[in-house]
Amino acid sequence: MSESSKSAPEHPTILSLRKKLRESNENVDIRIGALEKRMDKIKIMTTTRLDRIEALLQQLVSEKIKENPSVDTKLNSKVVDSSASQPASSQEYGKSFPTEEITTLNLENSPLTSMEKFVKDAWPEALLARNIEDNMYTSSKNRVVIKPEYCLKKADITVFEKLQHIQSAFRIALVPYHLWAERLSHELDGDFMGIRVWSASRHNLTWVEILHAIFVAMTDHDALRSPLTTFSSVAPIKMESVIVFTKQFRQAFYMLSANDRNSPLVTTMITDICSKHLPRIWTHAEPSMNNLLNYQRIEKVVQVTERVCNWSKEEQTFSFDSSPSLNTLIEQPLTDAHTFSTAASAFLQGMTDQAFPTNNDLCYCCGKKGHWANTCHHQREMPRNSRTQIEPQKRGIQYCQPDLTQRFNALRSKPSMARSNHQTTSNNRPQHNKSYIVNTKDFTDEEWESLQKLGAEEYESSSLKYDDMHEDLADDEET
Repeated sequence: MSESSKSAPEHPTILSLRKKLRESNENVDIRIGALEKRMDKIKIMTTTRLDRIEALLQQLVSEKIKENPSVDTKLNSKVVDSSASQPASSQEYGKSFPTEEITTLNLENSPLTSMEKFVKDAWPEALLARNIEDNMYTSSKNRVVIKPEYCLKKADITVFEKLQHIQSAFRIALVPYHLWAERLSHELDGDFMGIRVWSASRHNLTWVEILHAIFVAMTDHDALRSPLTTFSSVAPIKMESVIVFTKQFRQAFYMLSANDRNSPLVTTMITDICSKHLPRIWTHAEPSMNNLLNYQRIEKVVQVTERVCNWSKEEQTFSFDSSPSLNTLIEQPLTDAHTFSTAASAFLQGMTDQAFPTNNDLCYCCGKKGHWANTCHHQREMPRNSRTQIEPQKRGIQYCQPDLTQRFNALRSKPSMARSNHQTTSNNRPQHNKSYIVNTKDFTDEEWESLQKLGAEEYESSSLKYDDMHEDLADDEET
């Protein structure tokens, strides 16, 4: 029990805590003093190095002034300050990267090396180290996918277009600039296979160096031309479309550098090429070329060419013969008020006949056109259920007064048969009865007589129907 009590930890007191705190503060003071001494040494070292750099810069400025005495000393001092902070060569770019301020100074005043000048002359769209700012967004883990058709296999004029797509893909994917050359080396084949093998043995290969090697290989294959020379030598091929030639002309223009595009020399070339190879296009486009930039001139030429190419559709549709091919259907205007055309009057008469269809109505009494039955002066009247006059021969009935009276008397002598026939037929055939609402007060004596005659005729016609039916039944019984 005594040993276990001695081994147990004692409870801390206020005095012990104060002692520990005092010891920790002393240790912190010692470390701070050591850091201050180290910072003083660093300041001394940086000041000595800066003094040495200034001495070297002054020596470089004096040497450049001796070589080019006409150059201003102030301008040379800025150039030296900006170039001194950069790596000595493009191979050292992978070790140190320029800041934003240094990059802006290099864009303005730093001269190009012989390799950079060769690359820029061959391909003005090439991006140099001074044109790129590696910031925190770029990463070596970023991946980029290059289409198989953009691989460099044959040394020809299409290499520049493929390089433009590859360079844009690197920038969009935020691939660091010092990795562009290594990534491009995997896309080389065919005529550029030697460059791929050469780049595998090179460490810290830059973008400018691999572009220089590609353009040298194109020169060996006699495929490298200056963009300005290519633009000036643009000419149409025999039986080539006009619109195809103008688009090739525009593509050659955009292959030029920014300075060449706005130069007066290119303006003169545009005028000479268009007036020589495109005279009809240039005739319509030249009046609107005043106060336009060179790229606007090129676009104007392409637009006018597309419009002129549509003229062939107009030639296929229309005929340019001045004599009329078809007779016009419109008559000449009448200048004399007392003359008129008989064809026009006949046409108007036909129009009036169609506009007033009452002239085609038939009279119920006489069957003639042009009047109604109530105004008819004909003595014989026709039944109301037929609008046209029916010839008696078509019905097969002979209207004779003696025959009618005999048949009527025979019908009266046999009323039972008529009733039975009437009942049988009425059950089989549908009845079509017509009812009329007539105001008898307005009728005259003549109208009353006509109505009575009409009723008698209807009764006679019904009796004839009954007589015929009776004869048919008798024939059936005999058979």
